[in-house]
Amino acid sequence: MNFSNALLKLDEFELRIGLEFFLQIDVDLFYMKTCTYRDAWPRSLDEGLFCKSQLPIVRYSFQPCQKISCTLCESSSTIIQFNSYRIHHFLNGYHAILNCPVTCHTKNIIYALTCPCGEYDFIGSTSSDMSEVIESIREAGNQYMHETLISTKSSFYSHRDTNNFLHKQKELIRLYQHSTRCSKVIQLFLNVNPNYDCFIPISFDQAIVDDRNRIIEVSPINNFTDLYIQNVPVPPNGYIFSNCQQEKQRKFFEKLHITKSHDEKMFTSVDFYNVTVIAVLPENCSTLLRQVLECLFATHAETKLNMFNLRTKDTYEFYGLPFHRVWCENIIRSSSITS
Repeated sequence: MNFSNALLKLDEFELRIGLEFFLQIDVDLFYMKTCTYRDAWPRSLDEGLFCKSQLPIVRYSFQPCQKISCTLCESSSTIIQFNSYRIHHFLNGYHAILNCPVTCHTKNIIYALTCPCGEYDFIGSTSSDMSEVIESIREAGNQYMHETLISTKSSFYSHRDTNNFLHKQKELIRLYQHSTRCSKVIQLFLNVNPNYDCFIPISFDQAIVDDRNRIIEVSPINNFTDLYIQNVPVPPNGYIFSNCQQEKQRKFFEKLHITKSHDEKMFTSVDFYNVTVIAVLPENCSTLLRQVLECLFATHAETKLNMFNLRTKDTYEFYGLPFHRVWCENIIRSSSITS
């Protein structure tokens, strides 16, 4: 998080808001019962920061905006739940209760992403709305998945390169790295994009069966596709590509060359993470306040996919790599089902 000198100062109003948040981000629960902006009202006029005898109450939820042009309202995706009056549970046991009403187009929010594997989560913030956040993460995440599966020249291996498309999203690097090495997320991608099956390494025994059950039509030698083939990531120990997969890779790259010339994509984008809005900030909230509060939440929730928290300067040393298993194990390929 880098700020210019002009941003390193909060006005009196934001200092008060920041302190109000800080005092209600408790050890195991965020419950801002004193919120007075964006149509929110304190739970009690005489309770103050500390609960009396009443237990925390969930009073707000994510509401659909009901606009015809809203992509979230029209989507059949289940990554975000509307009208769900529930406490959000982080993977480390920390809890958060939404402090304000929120819709698809509410701006200046803090949100949580949870991986379907149930082992990693992430906290982010944005000055835009949830609809834009989901679209941005979906498109960048799927592009990252595409690049990582097919080439060692991808951003996964060169995210420090200032020319790659993720350079301006440094805080999301661990999020995208995890998705490309999580078998649950890869499975979601393959279910919609079975043409990438050939880039999923298989065991030696599976490779023998794969080649035995298929007639392999060998493509003519092509220097262009062979150059791509040389950059396909090496399988982990104990895994290989079958001859059939390698031939499919050549055909994939032939098609990729054509689609690139027409500025088309080889994949259909998929949503990888479940999304929850955990806090709403004032409408004119500064970048500094928003990211400071984001960092506080990431620290309490111990989200392993965040790049920044108050516990350490080196997230990789503190939490390790954002994945911990052989990425291609237990993945079901569509081609193995039909064989």
